[in-house]
Amino acid sequence: MKVLLISNKYAVSAEPLRKAFMALGCQVRTVDYWDHPLLMPHGSLQRLIGKLPLAISTPLRNNAQKKIDKTIWKTAQEFQPDLIFATKAKSLSHELLEMLRTIGTTANWYSETMDHWDRIKQTAPQYDFFFNFDPYVVERMKAEGNANVYYLPFCADVAKDTQWEQPQPKYNVTFVGSFLAPRYNEREIVLNEIKDLGLHVWGNKAWEKTTIASHYHGWLSNYEDVAQVYRHSKIVINIHLPDVSGSGINFRPFEVAAAGALLINHSSRRDIFNVYEAGKEFISFDGSGDIREKVAYYLIHDQERTTIARAGFERTRRDHTYIDRAQQVLNIVRAHK
Repeated sequence: MKVLLISNKYAVSAEPLRKAFMALGCQVRTVDYWDHPLLMPHGSLQRLIGKLPLAISTPLRNNAQKKIDKTIWKTAQEFQPDLIFATKAKSLSHELLEMLRTIGTTANWYSETMDHWDRIKQTAPQYDFFFNFDPYVVERMKAEGNANVYYLPFCADVAKDTQWEQPQPKYNVTFVGSFLAPRYNEREIVLNEIKDLGLHVWGNKAWEKTTIASHYHGWLSNYEDVAQVYRHSKIVINIHLPDVSGSGINFRPFEVAAAGALLINHSSRRDIFNVYEAGKEFISFDGSGDIREKVAYYLIHDQERTTIARAGFERTRRDHTYIDRAQQVLNIVRAHK
């Protein structure tokens, strides 16, 4: 099978997905839907354009997107893929997607939650298959008559033959994530309860203006830096956004488990209990009143902590790799073909 992967070079999943499809015997070609200086979200031209009036900036961005659409269309015509698989790619035009459908089956793995509901409803019908990591989103979409929507949780970039390594931790407790008041206030509240237990925080500079500032170490610019921090942590905390409806979990639980650290995950996103077994492969907590007791316990019970962390690693290697996700996509597409 030929797979055209429409992603962007900043995406955590881009290269692992390419390798996964190839490992499954597919021919793969990639194209970047942000491959234009006016579209790159962190580029200098993007920042400059953002300061211009909408009457000027909108046509400039539209013209840039048209060029990307032409590149994608030309690549598809030359490659003639059986499957055109996009990750998010929310800027692709309806016209382009209709044209691509004349060449191959189209699919999108869309990494947004219910706070992007309008965009999800608009995007899903434009593809033959629409995958989302949140079971709640999938249920809502199907209830509205979208039969092409499928649940596909996130995963970790770990090979099936990767062996467990005894961790050599430098950090007691780690949190990697952004802060933005008031939306992320719960993160500050929870982390305050454990900041005297050896807390280390990485994320955006907004942490410098919080009560966690003395525990903040800066921004981790790439996935490998994040993975290195996880590998050297005894415990990693995951705190989801409290104000967004849904049950799906982000990348962090899979990445933490793959790195060999003990995951202590907020219980608000219930899908965590479907992908990992609580008490055996990760530890859950209910909020600020629960977190301190569990962190303190597992910091001094090394063998229990390591046993659970290893079980989380083994579960990830067995069920939650990019090979697993790519295979699930191919199985669903082939079943309908």
